[in-house]
Amino acid sequence: MNPGANRATSDMSTKDLAVDVARDSALLAQLEFELAKAKAQDGLTTVGIGIVYIVLGASMLTAAIMALLASAVAGLSPLMPLWLAALAAGLVALLIAVIFLKLAQKRLKNVTRGETAPEIEPDLPDSDDLTP
Repeated sequence: MNPGANRATSDMSTKDLAVDVARDSALLAQLEFELAKAKAQDGLTTVGIGIVYIVLGASMLTAAIMALLASAVAGLSPLMPLWLAALAAGLVALLIAVIFLKLAQKRLKNVTRGETAPEIEPDLPDSDDLTP
């Protein structure tokens, strides 16, 4: 520790020390706010890039599924008329899509109802207990 710093501090009045503490506290708060803001912006940038990757991946997945459906139609066409092969492949794809959508609906319904509600519920008094 620097002995000159102690002497300079000891020569200061209590009022001067309080002013210094207030100024340093305000500066510290401002710097902490700037740091938090920078971290939040960095996090948002990372999330934004992740969303772009998800959209690109979903687009490529859609193109791949369409190519697979076209190949299924082409593979079935020697066995049946082309329109029937396309209908069969489309119905199978539709069935798979409906299954996934029903699963998603069931999962999201549980979230909107609040899965944590049973954990909180026992702590709440019954409405009968509240009446005088």
